[in-house]
Amino acid sequence: MHITEPFTFLNAKWCFPCMGVVLPQGRLEFLHDATFSDPNEVLFVMAMYLVFLIKVFPKFMEKRTAYSLKIFVFLLNIFKACNSSILVWRPIGFFYYKFMATKVLDLADSWILALQKRTDSVTFLHVYNRVFLVLVSWTCMKYDPSDHWALFAMLNSAVQVLGYVATAAAVLGPRVAKYVVWKDNMLLLQTIHYMVIFVHMLLHSCFTNCPMDTVVLSVCGLNAAAFVVLLLCFVYSRGLPGQTNNINSINQ
Repeated sequence: MHITEPFTFLNAKWCFPCMGVVLPQGRLEFLHDATFSDPNEVLFVMAMYLVFLIKVFPKFMEKRTAYSLKIFVFLLNIFKACNSSILVWRPIGFFYYKFMATKVLDLADSWILALQKRTDSVTFLHVYNRVFLVLVSWTCMKYDPSDHWALFAMLNSAVQVLGYVATAAAVLGPRVAKYVVWKDNMLLLQTIHYMVIFVHMLLHSCFTNCPMDTVVLSVCGLNAAAFVVLLLCFVYSRGLPGQTNNINSINQ
């Protein structure tokens, strides 16, 4: 793709017009009054997520049997699959905000696992993945909502759709799950898509006329690299792609 000088349209700088992506580099004005526009709100949500996951739910479930939640998990994943399908095709300003909100909704997956007493699935990688995606998506949306990050939102949403469908199919039992042919390679897909995003950030920051914000690039790039390393370690520790026991534990 030939990269030209950024041009101005509707008082916004656009870096990749040939992509057909309408994410202005600058600030999204509607965020001033939107939920989660304040960093304190995001920090509060993250704090509550960790408190409930580490303290509240383990204490609550201490003398209780595990909840099934099959119907709820099935409907939730179908909803999230449909939502992420929209995000794959329409990465515009409002939908980028919706992508961030989807990452916040994904925090509930950890709570569901806690209520199901599937503590073996609530790994450090699982928790880091959810915290990482909330913070990165919010930081990019708030401080550098450029079309650079459209690839991140689109690829992540595409992988999400596959993961959500696999999780929903698993709830229906093996007779349905066997038709989800990609479920054995979810770990590999997740690893590849993060590596593509990481390389994309470096290339466009070093070799185009539309460099990303330095602080945002540093924070997101380092975290993306760290997550790829953690994911590769997880894959190595659990075996080569083809292992399906932990799809739910790190599914975005």
